[in-house]
Amino acid sequence: MTMIFASFLIFILTAFADTSAIYGVDNRTDVYQSNDALLRDLSYSTAAMIINSNLKTTTSGVIIEAPLLKQVYKLCSSERFKDQLTAANCSGTLIDKDIILTAGHCVTSKMDCSAYSWVFDYRATSGKQLSVQVPTSSVYKCQKVIAQKNDYKNNIDFALIKLDRKVTDRSSVNMRLSGSVTIGDKLALIGHPRGLPTKIAAGGLVQKLGNGFFQSNLDAYSINSGSGVFNETTGELEGILISGRNDFEQDSSGCVRSSVYSDLEGGEFVTKVEAIWNLIDQF
Repeated sequence: MTMIFASFLIFILTAFADTSAIYGVDNRTDVYQSNDALLRDLSYSTAAMIINSNLKTTTSGVIIEAPLLKQVYKLCSSERFKDQLTAANCSGTLIDKDIILTAGHCVTSKMDCSAYSWVFDYRATSGKQLSVQVPTSSVYKCQKVIAQKNDYKNNIDFALIKLDRKVTDRSSVNMRLSGSVTIGDKLALIGHPRGLPTKIAAGGLVQKLGNGFFQSNLDAYSINSGSGVFNETTGELEGILISGRNDFEQDSSGCVRSSVYSDLEGGEFVTKVEAIWNLIDQF
């Protein structure tokens, strides 16, 4: 019980590290409900950063246990995914056989490296799910942090995690390492909003460009931090989500609901992959 409570506290503290929001219609969907074959394939390269105490190894695999979303917040009845787990603390993407790309504020110490595992296949199979089981082969340890930078002032926030072994049962993603996104490019976000099982949020657009980052109207929440932001047309990894607007707001009845903004008010910040690679030689 003590370990579960400790995990819960860590979740709460991490949950408020950064915030995001819904723009227009909520485009998030579970992998099993997605009709986009390209995005479904990319989702298999997405990993959840999960504290070790939330992982129970059995003879048949690893069971992921954590509070449900509705147990963490006093949610309004209309809130989606309230009956699913909130096990993840950040999101990441496999960019090489043994390397995960995530946000720099997700892994800031050796303790973060050792206390958490990187878990593939943390996906829901129904709207209500008390636990998720994955094969033992889907769970990896952090061997070391190759590079890490958390520069909020310039919106450059990333970490490269070396896993304890190579991933052989899925492909790493293709990255845009030259050129740049342009205003209006279509985007999709794949990760773990509020620690939930993998969600695909398509229908986003590049709305503003900066030096090494861009802004979009992707539907995202905290713990989407580190999630891969993909070009919806080519499937290339354009960058990683690092921050955004407030997730939730309280209504007049006292329950909590997702904050909703206009599609034109995109406030989700994404560090470009190109900017990350330009800094790698410094490490």
